[in-house]
Amino acid sequence: MIRLLAVLLLFLFAPQSLAGISYSSSGAKTVFGSAANLDSLAGSSAKMTIAMWAVDIAPDNSNIYYSPYNWVVTSTNAVTTDAGAYFKFGVTVVSNQTVGLKLDISRMTSHLTEHRSYIAWTDTDGQVNELQLPNSGETNYAVNLTPGTPANGYHQFEVFYRGMGWNGVTTPPDQWGSSPTKPATAIDLVAVTIGASSSMAAPTIRPYVALFYGDSLSIGSNMDASFGSVDTAAISNNARRTWCSGVARGLNCEYGTIAFGGQGYQQGAQANVPNLLDSWDKYYSGQTRTPLTGVNYIFVQQGVNGSTSSANVATFLDALRATAGNLTKIVQIIHPLPDSVSKRSTIIAGFNATTPHPNTKLIDTGVVLVTPTVVTYRSNDSGPGGAHLTLEGNMQWAAIVLKALYDIFGVPGRTIIGGRVVVN
Repeated sequence: MIRLLAVLLLFLFAPQSLAGISYSSSGAKTVFGSAANLDSLAGSSAKMTIAMWAVDIAPDNSNIYYSPYNWVVTSTNAVTTDAGAYFKFGVTVVSNQTVGLKLDISRMTSHLTEHRSYIAWTDTDGQVNELQLPNSGETNYAVNLTPGTPANGYHQFEVFYRGMGWNGVTTPPDQWGSSPTKPATAIDLVAVTIGASSSMAAPTIRPYVALFYGDSLSIGSNMDASFGSVDTAAISNNARRTWCSGVARGLNCEYGTIAFGGQGYQQGAQANVPNLLDSWDKYYSGQTRTPLTGVNYIFVQQGVNGSTSSANVATFLDALRATAGNLTKIVQIIHPLPDSVSKRSTIIAGFNATTPHPNTKLIDTGVVLVTPTVVTYRSNDSGPGGAHLTLEGNMQWAAIVLKALYDIFGVPGRTIIGGRVVVN
């Protein structure tokens, strides 16, 4: 295994202990207790009462970095509907004072358990914590990011929107909104809370930026479900550890994932999200995402769901080029799943119909990864070929994409020598 990918796999496969969940290095999941008591179990370690000495840090503070093109940020709120979105910030802790968040969950009162959103976060030590948000309707729901006694000194926190779920039966709550009303399903940050003696500090930021347009395959749908089952409850979806995160880390990029389950070029997604061509340039209803400036890579993994024409593919790629500029590397990817490969000729025809550009490329392996197994695919309602990737399958695909990118473009700071990637 090449050196870069070995580091990547160690990062993503490392055993993790989550609130209410434990992960082994194989990605297996154990839930302690029933679904009915999971809320209280997770909430007991993360729900907190804000101390009298705590101060609120506004969402637009310059020391908070938001994943690119995922968030609508103002002085009062930072909102995203994109599973896989994240933000990070540094804090210099003094007197062992707690660090936390305030979230507005007032629009989540009608959410069923399987629809309520999960967040995950890491501190400097890399330990992963996780919490499913309740449907209690609070406008200042408090989350403790430092269970126990935080050490004094610098901490870097990274908070992820792991995603919401869908049980395949009941309709998930609105994820698009109707301007000026915000979506019901969203992460809505009101404030970061720190001790009065502590101070905000800049986080470490990677030097490049990547965006990923996709569908359920790009947000970890069903990733943590049992093999052979259809289980898309929130606890089974994991947008934090997909092929997108693997590719981004391999390219040394901060990244934004813009993907919705069930979405296609002409087909709307679940939870009222419009089709790709009508939604790609918006965060949600009434909030414009474009122009996409300062982006080094844009990846497009679309075309599986609903109808796809070569004109759709060409139109979208040309629109991305127009808004991103000539320097951005735009890559159309045919994902290694049976449904994707069956539409291979349409996607290739669309790519060939785009306005030729040296920085617009196609990655097509022409085959699926391997015969579906517990290692690579989750069996789902799309048939025996499997519809979604496991953690291991996601990392296999990330490795394939990275190798193709090195061959096509080369990557700053990396040199290919004898098939190995050497970090300069």
